Amino acid sequence: MEAIGLMPERTVKAPAPAAPRPLTDARPALPVADAGRSLWDRAAARRDEIAALLTQAFHARNVRAWIRKSQPGEYPLVVAVDAWMPVSETGSATMVEKSSLTVTISVEPYRQAPLIYAVGLKRHAKAYAASHWSLGHDEVGEFVAYLLDGGKRPSFFAPRVALPLRIVGAFIPGVGKEPENKLIDEARPRFWTIASAIAVAGLVLAGLLALSGLGEEEGGGSQLMLAAFVALASCIVAAVIAHRRPIVHSIPRQSLRTPRREFLIDSWHVSVPDGGVEFEAFRQRIYRAATPDDPQIEASREVHQNATPRSFEERERLVLSKGQATLHVHVYPFGKDAFVGWDNHLNWMRWAEGNTVSSTVKDKRTVQCKALDVGVHIPTEFDLIEANALSETAHRRVVEEIKAFLKERQIEADLDFKIIRGDRSKALEEGKAPAKTTASAVTRAH
Repeated sequence: MEAIGLMPERTVKAPAPAAPRPLTDARPALPVADAGRSLWDRAAARRDEIAALLTQAFHARNVRAWIRKSQPGEYPLVVAVDAWMPVSETGSATMVEKSSLTVTISVEPYRQAPLIYAVGLKRHAKAYAASHWSLGHDEVGEFVAYLLDGGKRPSFFAPRVALPLRIVGAFIPGVGKEPENKLIDEARPRFWTIASAIAVAGLVLAGLLALSGLGEEEGGGSQLMLAAFVALASCIVAAVIAHRRPIVHSIPRQSLRTPRREFLIDSWHVSVPDGGVEFEAFRQRIYRAATPDDPQIEASREVHQNATPRSFEERERLVLSKGQATLHVHVYPFGKDAFVGWDNHLNWMRWAEGNTVSSTVKDKRTVQCKALDVGVHIPTEFDLIEANALSETAHRRVVEEIKAFLKERQIEADLDFKIIRGDRSKALEEGKAPAKTTASAVTRAH
């Protein structure tokens, strides 16, 4: 017998492992812009710029007016001015000229010019109101000049079209129209699509068939029936194509700064001896101590303006934010002493998806462009835990710094470092009641 030869073994190479696909986060959360990159951040920067321009213009005239602006997290974004210019005085009264200005900035992300300025101006019995997507430095200067001197209406409120064109437009449609802030190309409705082309072609063919049928004595009725069938069939096909398109949503990227509607949880305060002697150095020391070394905690200084019974005052505070928790740190001089305290809040506001602004077709898909609105957030136990951790951390660091300050100056003081606790169950229920309609400090005088 012949030996049966064995086939040589083949070495089979294992397939190379596929490169891992990058993780796609498909959880239903609104997109977030990088720090300072959202349209709402741009609008806030523009608000600050307008407030600074107004302050400079009044300072150049050696006039102090009441200029205030919406605080971080307050929407809409507003800059407001009230000026009461003294005219004369008697033994018992002062005569003043009242004037006021309000600039409200709104964001329309799908417009070619996304920042819209609504301006209201009042002086004596005259009141002007207009809205436009540009507001220049010269126009801000004109507002101040009108508030103080009156005279010619500021150019912001003038028509944007020349008078001759407006006269011609009264007789010829389309002439003398105000300039339009059009939608950006990505959001502009597309009227010429495959579906609309089929519908139009079918209707044109049906019209031709109907016209040819009208000219024939025999067979005209069948031609008309065929025309009606073609028209109906083309419309049905177009409707089916449009209905079968996948729908996607375009959502603007939200700002990292969350809208605010705060409710108090805990607080604490103390009066530190000798803290007001070199107050600015003491305040900076407390601010540094209160700010944790955590990149996830946002720290910002905010200046709040208040109308007192006889004057106006500004007070700075340090605001620490993490998630839906905000902590306000207050350090104010009080004679030779310094008031140090904080109050802890839960935030009941968030960014929310708004209504559809426009609908278009792109890449055989229906794209619905959504607005971004300020919505309500219902805090959870996790938000409360985060608020507790934020306040406890800041409190411990502030207390340690105050004790070190007293030890350096060899001051013995019996200070109360106990936190004033709020009702935890109430903290998670308080914001569910409808928000009360109260005028903010920005618009209170109006």
